[in-house]
Amino acid sequence: MAGHPHHVRRGHHHQDRHRYAGQGRNRRLLHAGRRGSGRGPGRGPPRFTGSLSPRDSLVQMASSGGGGHSVRAFMRILIRTSKWAIWSRRLGSFALPLAIIPVFMHRERMIPSDTFHVIEALAIACAIAALVLGLGAYLRLWFTGDRGWGKATLGILFSLVCLAPALYGASLALRYPMVVDVSTDPTNPPAIMSQVVLPARALETEIAVIAAFPNARARAYPIDAQQMFDIVLSLVTEQGWDVRQRSRPQTPLETGTINAIVTTWLGWRDEVAFRIAGDVEGSTVDMRSVSLQGRHDLGTNGQRVEGFMIALDDAVTRLLRDTPVALPEQETEVDPSIEVETEPAG
Repeated sequence: MAGHPHHVRRGHHHQDRHRYAGQGRNRRLLHAGRRGSGRGPGRGPPRFTGSLSPRDSLVQMASSGGGGHSVRAFMRILIRTSKWAIWSRRLGSFALPLAIIPVFMHRERMIPSDTFHVIEALAIACAIAALVLGLGAYLRLWFTGDRGWGKATLGILFSLVCLAPALYGASLALRYPMVVDVSTDPTNPPAIMSQVVLPARALETEIAVIAAFPNARARAYPIDAQQMFDIVLSLVTEQGWDVRQRSRPQTPLETGTINAIVTTWLGWRDEVAFRIAGDVEGSTVDMRSVSLQGRHDLGTNGQRVEGFMIALDDAVTRLLRDTPVALPEQETEVDPSIEVETEPAG
């Protein structure tokens, strides 16, 4: 019984020697790796072999120590995420709702047009920054091997969604003349009720408008002004335009007018005006479309006038086809010098 504690102490000393020896070998191994990292003489850093990949963030270093015992140490390698990719996704995800939400607020007239323009300009700036950072992140990730491909891709997609309407609007601005007022009768356009100051147009601009919108012309129909007024009013209602003022002609030879407000899909407001003038041969229809904000309508007014007048042509064609206009009967005159022979009956 007296030797039992001594035997326990010897066992503890034996375990301590193995633990200290192992710790010493670990320190020598790590110290050798540091010396071989280019900062002094010594063995080079152990090469990464086996099936472990850098993405697993574990690299196995194997080395054999004295006494045939092997020591394995695991070193964790941190794969960085590109800051360019992170900020590209952040700015893109911020620009997307910043560009969409104000559209609905502007349509419901919760914010004025000036505030809407400032917010959309800020959204476009954020989208451009996200696109630049995303493309820059692609270039850096290709050479560095860092993470962030998914974040950069999301940032680029968000930015393209925000920039697509702006790029489309820029293409329309280059395609159509810079005007905010299009009428089928430029010399005497129908009157509008909105109090807006319209800039004077040069002759070259008027020629460009005529060339861009060849179907924006007045129409003359063999239908009296009262019936023509009803047809125009029904088409305006079908378009969903807000009729603000109308004056129906009391006689077929009088003139009727219609004024309505149109809300675009971005929330801008335009006014359309119609004039139905009656005459002895039927009636003449003129139309005018005016943008109440901005300096360039991006071709909206001209396309609106052309589309409505073509729809009016179709409506009148269907009406005349279903109810043709009755022409007055012409009496045939008989020459008294011509004798008509009649055979006796029976």
